Amino acid sequence: YTGDGNNGHGDFKILNNIFKNASLVGGNIYLGRYASSTPVVVSGNKFAAASLEDAMYVQDHSRYGVSISASDNTFGIQ
Repeated sequence: YTGDGNNGHGDFKILNNIFKNASLVGGNIYLGRYASSTPVVVSGNKFAAASLEDAMYVQDHSRYGVSISASDNTFGIQ
């Protein structure tokens, strides 16, 4: 998910998915720079990756205001 050089807008939610591939470079979820000016909600998902940090990559989030609201995710599934 990227904003193509502009801030994304509106709600962006990743809810109740199963991500079985733990070996993707940068994780299953990639948020590019300028991706969002509102929190991205990641909730109720199941990941093969061991942690949220392993499951997703956020580029330049502290500089451009991308924040993650994560809850109720399960990690390390087989």
